[in-house]
Amino acid sequence: MTKYLKPIIVLVLLVVVSYPASVYAWENDDHSSAICDGEWAKVRVTFKNLESKAMNVVAFDENTGKSVDLGQINPGETKVGIIDLGIHNTEAGRIRFEMTWSSGEEGSDIEYSRHSDEICKKDEEEEDEEEDHEDENGGEEENGGEDENGNGDEEGENGGGVGGKEEEKISEDKKSENLEVNKKVRIGDNDKYSSKVVGVDQSEIITFLLELKNTGEKNIQDIKVVDDLPEEFELISGKLEDKVGEVKDGEAKNLFIVVKVKDGVNLAGKCVINKVEAKWDDNKESDEATVCFEEKELIELPKTGPDGNLLSVLGALSLIMGTTIKVYTEIKKG
Repeated sequence: MTKYLKPIIVLVLLVVVSYPASVYAWENDDHSSAICDGEWAKVRVTFKNLESKAMNVVAFDENTGKSVDLGQINPGETKVGIIDLGIHNTEAGRIRFEMTWSSGEEGSDIEYSRHSDEICKKDEEEEDEEEDHEDENGGEEENGGEDENGNGDEEGENGGGVGGKEEEKISEDKKSENLEVNKKVRIGDNDKYSSKVVGVDQSEIITFLLELKNTGEKNIQDIKVVDDLPEEFELISGKLEDKVGEVKDGEAKNLFIVVKVKDGVNLAGKCVINKVEAKWDDNKESDEATVCFEEKELIELPKTGPDGNLLSVLGALSLIMGTTIKVYTEIKKG
């Protein structure tokens, strides 16, 4: 147990990209640090503002929904934030960072870049022990098991009758297929997702979670996801149309989108519903989440004041599961 208590830092930068904007989520080639602190996996994000305007920066992990608010970063200033992923280091592995950003202007495209990294990698000695253990247990399985008299059964490599494959196919066809689609929402840095939130300030960042959970006995493939984003919201990051290659039986896949209320839209005292639909083969499932705003009206800033120009940057992680980290910023004109 003591080997898990030692902090382990493994950082492998595989991709270096150039940006059209002089805003980066790292200094030099040290983009983000994937670390283990005790028994828990964390990600350290460094953001340096090379623009001439102040920015409000939030680092967001798309897979777990965890985030850290770096606050306002002035021109030339650097800040570091730690995202505690709440994942035990033994569950961690390869991660993928996807960086996104946009000018924040209406109709502007979101740009992407990708990086690969490792977090909490197991010791080579530990991996060798696991491989040896698998070899010890797998020796007799290739030729089938043996009964107490030393006779092989029919399940081995050379066992089974003529009808073995046909029976297996029939058994596979009889397996149940069921995909649960759950749409949830959280506000700001709140750790809790729910199907409905109330009393929301219109200036808050809103994160929608879509959970695809396979509760059947068969793997489900080629799932098309379509998110019906209300027209009152502006997409900051994520995709409104996505495709999930496969969700194995007993497993789940999470998708996220981050939004904000559009400039000039007044939702005081109103509720907005976000719906999502998942289709595969001839099947279809859907769900929705509701956001209800407080009665207080949004105060418009004068035109000479700060403007909401959002820059989105993401890094992520695909730990055996695949996680992504997003950083979005608000540039203040002045």
